Amino acid sequence: MVARGHLLYVVLCTSLVDGLFKAGKCKEAEDMFCSLPKYDVIPNHVTYSVLIDGRCKLGDMTGAQSALEEMEEKRISPNVVTYSSIINGYMKERKVEQGLGIMRQMTTKNIYPNCITYGALIDGSFRAGKQDVALELYDGMKMQSLNENNYIVDAVVNNLRRNGKIIDAEKFCQDMISRGIQIDCVNHTSLMDGYFKIGDASTALRVGQEVKEKGLEYDSVALNVLINGLSKLKDNDPHADYDVIKQMNADADCGTYNTMINIYCKDGKIDRALELGDDMKRNRVLPNTITCNILITGLCKFGKIEKVVNILSEGSALGFKEQKSRKNCADASDASKLGLEEDETSYHTLVGALCGVSMTKKAASVLEDMKRRGISADTITYNALICGYCKGNHLMKALATYSEMLTHGVSPNIETYNALLCRFCAAGWMQKTAKIVDELEMRGFARNATTYDILISGYAKVNDKKESMRLYCEMVILGFIPRTSTFNALIHKFTREGMMRQASELMNKMQSREVAANSFTYDILIRGCFKLSNQTDLHKHLRKSHRKEAKRLFK
Repeated sequence: MVARGHLLYVVLCTSLVDGLFKAGKCKEAEDMFCSLPKYDVIPNHVTYSVLIDGRCKLGDMTGAQSALEEMEEKRISPNVVTYSSIINGYMKERKVEQGLGIMRQMTTKNIYPNCITYGALIDGSFRAGKQDVALELYDGMKMQSLNENNYIVDAVVNNLRRNGKIIDAEKFCQDMISRGIQIDCVNHTSLMDGYFKIGDASTALRVGQEVKEKGLEYDSVALNVLINGLSKLKDNDPHADYDVIKQMNADADCGTYNTMINIYCKDGKIDRALELGDDMKRNRVLPNTITCNILITGLCKFGKIEKVVNILSEGSALGFKEQKSRKNCADASDASKLGLEEDETSYHTLVGALCGVSMTKKAASVLEDMKRRGISADTITYNALICGYCKGNHLMKALATYSEMLTHGVSPNIETYNALLCRFCAAGWMQKTAKIVDELEMRGFARNATTYDILISGYAKVNDKKESMRLYCEMVILGFIPRTSTFNALIHKFTREGMMRQASELMNKMQSREVAANSFTYDILIRGCFKLSNQTDLHKHLRKSHRKEAKRLFK
């Protein structure tokens, strides 16, 4: 069109940017927007709204805010749609104050929120645990004579469901119906999920039946809620669940099949799980990588490793493309019957599953097979192997694998270092631990809460009280909250040295930070008190006091 001398109109450009964002081609959408001046196209408020909405859905709130500021600089007035997109973006990240700030900003410009804006604010506030804010917004919406829509209904229903008030949620829906608001499939799905979660399957099925009676179509989410709910019932049979789907004239998607396959795999009924693959093909539902991952994990869990490896070595692991005709097809009971080709995710899953059941030798052979086939191992794969070696106390092999990933240009992450640190601390190799800490900091990684938990426990274990307390103080200053096991390690160290006052202070710190003490915490403190109560060199009054404290803790 440009080559023929025709001008690209702003409407067409806006549609292209919108279409690219919706197709997941975000870079192309951004490039298209940036190239508008090249075609002498001046973006209007709709174009900017599309750009802002796309960035918000990607979680790029900085970019969205920048686009809003750019609009104001160019004197292009945002509208309620523009502001609603930004509010929705902030609320999805549970940044309630920022969302409310945008609402105040729009009202100062005489642009007032609509029911969609309020829906985002109410739902986000509920999800962030700010009940009072959500209810205040709901009242504010009603004062402006704005009616509830299905999104707001679902926000209220989900909040009540999360708080275990599913009966109140259904009463709310009935009230909405009496006021002329039609409850849609999403609202019914939330109710059905709530009843399943409180163990009332009969009422959940009754709600599900209402969807059919009202002429509403089941979507994949509703089906998966139904299958998940039925799967948790005692003596549940996935094939019986499938019969329920047929009775409701609903079409199962890949996610529904994956749920049923996962149930069979968990119960060790792998052959039945594979049989569902035939149903998928008959119903023209294409398995995906998740299907593969479920099967591989299930096969590994129940020791059918050779079968998985044979499937992969024949190139018949699950992937996305339909399988071409093969001369040497696997046996009919194999996962290859699901008709898909291998992909790298299948291998990564297999390595992780093998390491999870401590079969690191087999996992290493799969890694070598990946390399021969030209499939690159990623950070997650190497981390799984390192964790497997650490779990089996093969520390030198874990270090060798770490060196190998660096040699192949695969970047470690903080989980890589935490896995190594955890095992070296457990072994008491503190000099090696210090070198690993230096390595992670040299590569620009910041210690996280898990790193501190590991190091504090490690130094406490080797009786380095000074270093463990230094790390504890540093951790707290940075805003991290130690785990129960970390507090236990420090408390244990103090009680062994008879420093019960310091141990009790740490117990108080646990309570003030809302870290739950466990039976081991109390056991440490009680043992420490009884030990001191039996020391003859202590004053009788102190021994009596320690015995009294031990009895108090025991209660």
